[in-house]
Amino acid sequence: MRRVALLGLVLCLLTGCLGGQDIRERALIQLMGIDYTEGVFHLTLQIFSPNGQSEEINTEEQRQVVTAMGDTLSQALQDASLRVGRAAFLGDCRAIVVGERTARNHLKDIMRFLSSNEEVYPQMVLLIAAGQAQDILNPQTEDNQVVVASSLENITGSAVAKEAMCPSDLLTLARSYYTEGAGTAILRVRRQDAGEQVTFVPDGVALYNRDTPAGRLDDIGHRGMLTLRGLGRGSLLHVDDAHLGRLALQIKRLSVSIKTAITDGRPRFDITVKAELLLAEMSDNPADRLSAADISRLQDLAGLAIRADALSAFEQAAAQGCDAFGLYRYLRRDQPAYWKQHAANWPAHIREADCAIAVDAHVARVGD
Repeated sequence: MRRVALLGLVLCLLTGCLGGQDIRERALIQLMGIDYTEGVFHLTLQIFSPNGQSEEINTEEQRQVVTAMGDTLSQALQDASLRVGRAAFLGDCRAIVVGERTARNHLKDIMRFLSSNEEVYPQMVLLIAAGQAQDILNPQTEDNQVVVASSLENITGSAVAKEAMCPSDLLTLARSYYTEGAGTAILRVRRQDAGEQVTFVPDGVALYNRDTPAGRLDDIGHRGMLTLRGLGRGSLLHVDDAHLGRLALQIKRLSVSIKTAITDGRPRFDITVKAELLLAEMSDNPADRLSAADISRLQDLAGLAIRADALSAFEQAAAQGCDAFGLYRYLRRDQPAYWKQHAANWPAHIREADCAIAVDAHVARVGD
């Protein structure tokens, strides 16, 4: 049944279009915030409305923040259409930000709404707000300047950013949400005001087992989760050396291999991480002056740091009964009898799992 639901969602996500309507008859939703308070859904929408008069295709005058409400998400979206006098269109939506409390209680409603809306496309990202979505998306500046979209794009827009942060595109989330045994990890963001500039920064990861909240990972756990997923390319790793000081290493590539065993009825994961890193040039310690012994020491430090992050991620998620790493796939493949017996209650059994992590880190100097 879940496979049918996932297939339906994928088909819906691939069919977004304007339905033959003139673009000037549409209110193009660029961002949508979802909160649930006082028994109704509240939407905060950043809308782009082409007026057909300006040669500029994305001027400040054509963008506005609109609020709407309804007993259901569909009714709230209809209310938004009435308020702006144009049919609201989700096919241009870059991100949906869900209030933290709303996500805890209504993730099922949100996923059902998205799966039934044929305009939604798979590259749209779903984010959890640290607080209410309306507080994040409503500018509340003196000139009511709309700056949200570009800031969120800095977090989620490029392929490099997606490698360096928890994947929160809708298709990736749907795959985990509708798969038995999988845990769903959704990137959290918080608003950061610096004078008139409004920016958004990652704030850990929210964990779910289907519709049930399973806690969260802090920023260290977030980094470790990326490692265990074989992601993190392009991100920076900082290490402190007694002789060289603090150095920044850029993760170039990660590969992960996982072996499983059942010991005394408990699953065990032996995880090996191979990491290729680049040593950034530093003015006070040029890379070409580092000796072979320095590089060897940095490799050891990098391996320890990567292992600590990954182990922290596993311990945080497993303690909350959430398989945010897809470890169930290895049990299903290598230990089919165990998996068949325990799949239905995997969140409880991952709490009992043992995990050993070994890291082989190789540091190359820029130009090598």
